[in-house]
Amino acid sequence: MKAEARYEEASNKLAKSILARYHEEQIWSDKIRQMSTWGTWGLMGLNVLLFIVFQIMIEPWRRRRAGPRVRGHSAGGIEWCRQARHEDAMAASVKVEDASLSGALVTLVVDGVMGASESRWRCCEEEAAFEKIVNAEVEG
Repeated sequence: MKAEARYEEASNKLAKSILARYHEEQIWSDKIRQMSTWGTWGLMGLNVLLFIVFQIMIEPWRRRRAGPRVRGHSAGGIEWCRQARHEDAMAASVKVEDASLSGALVTLVVDGVMGASESRWRCCEEEAAFEKIVNAEVEG
């Protein structure tokens, strides 16, 4: 009888010890899971914040900084436009004469089909208009 009582007491003590250890591990597991969730949300928030900062502040700054290189100077702008049109036309295997209106139209169509950026040609609009006026006055 004494042995059975001691066995029962040891068995209960072991079960309580196992339950206490299990409960303790569950608490730590919940804490780790909670910290992991907050960490994930924090990283997602940081990612969104960085995206917004880059889109609102850094990207426009970068474009402004790169702008003068793309547009060129007013003295060399017309020549740069001619060179750019010629390079694009050669890449598309289309022969374009610089002074012809049909050549400019073909270039615009090729750019539209190939997906060339409009911003590259927008910088040339004023110079191209000036060139047409000069050509019209020289011819007329």
